[in-house]
Amino acid sequence: MKKLLAVAVALVMAMALSVSVFADTLFTLTEVATNDGGSLTDGYTISGWNPAFITQYMKPDVAAEFVAAVRTEGAKIVITYTGDAPLNILLQAYDGDSYTWAQYTECEVVETADGKKQAIFDAAAAVAAYESTASASGEGTLSLDDLLNFSIGGEGNVIYLVEVTTDAPAAPAADETPAADETPAADETPAADEAPAADEAPADTTPAPDTGLALAVIPAVMALAAVVVSKKH
Repeated sequence: MKKLLAVAVALVMAMALSVSVFADTLFTLTEVATNDGGSLTDGYTISGWNPAFITQYMKPDVAAEFVAAVRTEGAKIVITYTGDAPLNILLQAYDGDSYTWAQYTECEVVETADGKKQAIFDAAAAVAAYESTASASGEGTLSLDDLLNFSIGGEGNVIYLVEVTTDAPAAPAADETPAADETPAADETPAADEAPAADEAPADTTPAPDTGLALAVIPAVMALAAVVVSKKH
């Protein structure tokens, strides 16, 4: 019975490690943060060369939140849109009268369930490209501390949402599952007449809908059921 209980606990731990953990949203932009404004919820069409979606001196709080988010390790800039023009993002500095900028184009594009697209930019790479750009003022390189504008390019595309998120943790490696030699031998399996009665059967462990919440209840119920079986035998 001790071996049976150990296997049950190992199974519970493996299930707990495999529960899906979703990306954290660090920043959300649903309205253009400039004096011109404009809602993204109903779609905002890009017109002209890289229009600003955040301007620091117009919306300083929004700009500060954006800068903090893109500095987070593992951050991604995720833009939800429709259209066929390639998207790019542009960071522009207030470096005296120079207004030096750096454009970043590398992204992964995925389809969404509602027929839109998401362009996913690596925030660290975009920031590195910006901060390695020499200032046109002749004084060193650009810095996020001097960010003036965050802009998006892609003439004719319609933007619905801009987010900064972090990567979801990777699934546990295969060697984290219980080892084969921990499986009880055939003669240690409870006989049929030793099986728990119907009213003692473990609760239904069918996964709840994929909501991103921690499903800690399932492992707890299984562990309790294992203890009940152990005490009866």
